[in-house]
Amino acid sequence: MADKSRTELPTNMADTDHQRFDDETIVNRIQYWGRIDSNKPAFIFWSSGGRFVLSRGDVLDMSSRFAHRLTKMGLKPGDAACVALPNSPERIVAEFGVQLAGAVSMNGQVLREDGSDLADSIKRTGCKILISDLEGPDSGWNVLRKYFSVLESGMGHLKVQSDHVSPLEIVQLCRIKRDKDGFLASLTSEPPYVYDGSKSTDLASIFTTSGSSGYSKLVKQSHRNILNNAYLFTKSAQVGTAEKIFLSAPLGWIGGYPAFYLGNGCIRVLVDVGAGPVADLASLIWNIVHEEDVSVFAAMPFHIELLYQKAKEKGFNRPPFKNLMSAGQPIKQENLRALGFLSDSLQTVYGSTEVGLAATLNVNKDSVDVFIDNTAGYPVPGAQVKVACEAEAAPENENRGEILVKTHTLSMGYIGDESKVLPMSDGWFHTGDIGYMNKDGSIVVEGRSSDAIMHGAYIIYPTWLEKVLVPCPGVQQVVIVPVPDEIMHHEICACVKPEPGAEITAEDVIVFCKKQFALDPSSSLNVVPKYVLFFDNFPLTRTSKLDRKSLTAEAALKLS
Repeated sequence: MADKSRTELPTNMADTDHQRFDDETIVNRIQYWGRIDSNKPAFIFWSSGGRFVLSRGDVLDMSSRFAHRLTKMGLKPGDAACVALPNSPERIVAEFGVQLAGAVSMNGQVLREDGSDLADSIKRTGCKILISDLEGPDSGWNVLRKYFSVLESGMGHLKVQSDHVSPLEIVQLCRIKRDKDGFLASLTSEPPYVYDGSKSTDLASIFTTSGSSGYSKLVKQSHRNILNNAYLFTKSAQVGTAEKIFLSAPLGWIGGYPAFYLGNGCIRVLVDVGAGPVADLASLIWNIVHEEDVSVFAAMPFHIELLYQKAKEKGFNRPPFKNLMSAGQPIKQENLRALGFLSDSLQTVYGSTEVGLAATLNVNKDSVDVFIDNTAGYPVPGAQVKVACEAEAAPENENRGEILVKTHTLSMGYIGDESKVLPMSDGWFHTGDIGYMNKDGSIVVEGRSSDAIMHGAYIIYPTWLEKVLVPCPGVQQVVIVPVPDEIMHHEICACVKPEPGAEITAEDVIVFCKKQFALDPSSSLNVVPKYVLFFDNFPLTRTSKLDRKSLTAEAALKLS
């Protein structure tokens, strides 16, 4: 009888060539798929207003025309361009247009209301061009324009100048409208252009990830690394060229980058964020997977839970998914209840922006009962994973410590700050995650070695969020702690010591915090605390320092 206690890699992962794309570039792959069955859908976007399709031929044609426009603006091979667009057809065309021009794309992530995080990223990367939409509270140009003087206004772009953000010279404005006045329609006047000098080892994209100061770390990845990650992700998801995969993660994140399409030409289905806010995301996702006959549903655990609850409510009147795929946070038993209902199997993936895909695990409906919470899986081909054990002996021979990864897809490093180097020792990357290795060789990830909060798709460092809240009227001291949550893994709790005599409520704190951030409250990246608890005093250690561990336990107890 098979050992149900061991959950393994898909059989097609064990013997795969993990360096399939060593000599290719993103430019090669865009051209390759654009010329094979060019009318076949490549990306299908859904919004409350309907469906929009980019074919393979559209992707190549529009992106190459945008590449020509960028070169006219002065973008040269190797220059950096900031793409600050939401998930939308325009984002695909802009991202790939930068690549076809031989330049480097940088994810323009906006979290702070004043745009200081985006301005910081542009300065550190030396971005000459910002590609931004006009509408929306987190539009890159809307939050940055106060720093700039407009020198000249042209057809869809601005020449700008700023002492504060000196590298930026051009703003390409993208009207996310699917009509004759929209950005996509405007590209028909440009001839196609493709720079053919890119190499697989060249820097291709700069991804943003969490930073302890509240400003993004900027992670450099080459064409080769992105494409090899694409191949591993595609194999892990078990999605074929003719199949559709739903993946709604941000296109500017390494886990949401359009890698599946580059890897094997499969059809990516996603929510069109650029078309405006979605009132009922669960219903939209439910409609998408039914209408599109999606084979693989890849999402954060809370999106899987949303679909599961909606499917139970409405009935899941379609064949089950070939596979569910989950990433971004640890998986627990309660996250697996969709198995046997939405799909017979779920694939977890573990990695980071710096290392790419490091480990994966296949859980099927027969192995759910023996699944160990927070198991991340077994190393993928080309990766090694180990635990740097702590000094004390751990119970049950499970030696806990920091998880280290050695992989051929390791990032080229950080950019814009010479003091920031990859945390390495003897070729091993220090992930900052704490866990242990099971006897069968699988890795269990229990949390972060720092005070970081794993909130859905985002890792939040509490100290910078505390600085945001300290100026709130009536607040003397605030400490941000994680509290358990079945869906998000952690929810954010603000522990507040009020000023003497202050009449302050939880709502006052939340309203103040909302004003500091640009993200829509419904966004999974929203960092406004869900809970606010008031304390007369905070627990201290023997050395009279704040005891975060005890405070976290007290907060969890009060909310239980």
